[in-house]
Amino acid sequence: MRDRKNWLFVGLALISGLVGSLIFNIALFSTKTANAAKSSGDIISAQEFRLVDKSGDTRGRFFVHKDGSVNLHLIDPKGTVKASAFYNNKGSGFGIYDNAGEVRGTMGVLPDGNAWFFIYDEDGEMVWGAPEEQ
Repeated sequence: MRDRKNWLFVGLALISGLVGSLIFNIALFSTKTANAAKSSGDIISAQEFRLVDKSGDTRGRFFVHKDGSVNLHLIDPKGTVKASAFYNNKGSGFGIYDNAGEVRGTMGVLPDGNAWFFIYDEDGEMVWGAPEEQ
């Protein structure tokens, strides 16, 4: 009976050591991952995520605006927003922008389920829309 207790203690010690080692490695790996994110300049926060290229230039943003709307911006190498997606209390939709960063087309859905689609000229004037009134 005594040998059985000794083996039980040895087994528990081995299992405890393995579990402790596993927890230590998980904690160590998590710390290394967090430190790597900090040292590489990545921005990770509750209100904004940024996607950066190898040079550190922002190429995408996913964020919550001050007004509570949720936005996604896709940005070209020059720093100009080229496409966006958004959601707010007035609906959700997409925007497409020209090389100057001016909106050229938008489409989306209102909270009541009605859809809209607008095309704009280089001066920002609507040239076509459905429904016709904005």
